[in-house]
Amino acid sequence: MHREALCQHIRLQPGRKYIKGPTTITLPFRFYTTNIPTNDPSTDTKKKGYFARAKEMAIFYKNGIKQLFANYRLSAALVRKFRKEFSDLNRREIQLIRTTRRDMKRLLPFGLMLIIIPEAIPFVIYFAPGLIPSTCILPAQLEKRRRKIHETRQAIYDKMLAISDGGIARRDFQDISSVVRLSRQIGDKLYFAKFPRQLLVDFCRFMGLSRFGTKKMLKRRLENHLDYLFGDDMLIAKEGIKTLTLDELRQASEERGIKSIDVPDNHLRLALKHWITLHLHQNPEIQDELLLFSRTLLYNAKYQQRNSDVIATT
Repeated sequence: MHREALCQHIRLQPGRKYIKGPTTITLPFRFYTTNIPTNDPSTDTKKKGYFARAKEMAIFYKNGIKQLFANYRLSAALVRKFRKEFSDLNRREIQLIRTTRRDMKRLLPFGLMLIIIPEAIPFVIYFAPGLIPSTCILPAQLEKRRRKIHETRQAIYDKMLAISDGGIARRDFQDISSVVRLSRQIGDKLYFAKFPRQLLVDFCRFMGLSRFGTKKMLKRRLENHLDYLFGDDMLIAKEGIKTLTLDELRQASEERGIKSIDVPDNHLRLALKHWITLHLHQNPEIQDELLLFSRTLLYNAKYQQRNSDVIATT
């Protein structure tokens, strides 16, 4: 979907800034609760045993699948309401629909895996998380996955610093005016088609996308992800960053390549505001390529509020 169409769909004017405006709509994401199995090996071996642990995990996965079907019914009702009444959906509703559709595609391979080799699920979550529904991932497993992505991003950050000497550098992204100035200087000289394949691979890995495919496939993958983020950024700006819960804030940060490990909540909010201001900037519109460079080069940056602007310091 083109970005102008997204503006019309979300009922926003593309030239305006939307940073405030709270929403009061919340959704019951969790209908089924159970004791989350512990991952402490000493507790597992001394107090429970293998069969008790297996039973505990079976209950967790069962409730996770029940939760997925509950989300499916709720998201289907939201889609019907949207099509029938042409009513706006808020960000939580759109995220629920998007996540549920993705999880339903994962249900069949996950179910087969659960029947045939349930012991392999922790390894699959770590190495191939795209095969597991989000409702069936333990908090500890999710944290391990986040730390793995963090290690990947840190390695790419170090690599980008090494090759950025004499070209685009961190100082070019410290404030909005610097990025706007760089964007005007570059014009249409910087675009994905000129990038070597390895750079596209690094950008895909940094943004949590698949690194496999041809150069054209990698380019399209990045463009589609940035188009999705553009629509999501407009929704966040419309409803207000302060309306995001901590889990929503971390998820939004991870989707944008913002560091979310071992940082305070205020860092996440300022970093997200910095990104949204860049992504929704008009006259000029900041190039997608520059946005990706800003993410990689500012991965370890610290953010502070100065008047109405957010400044990134390295």
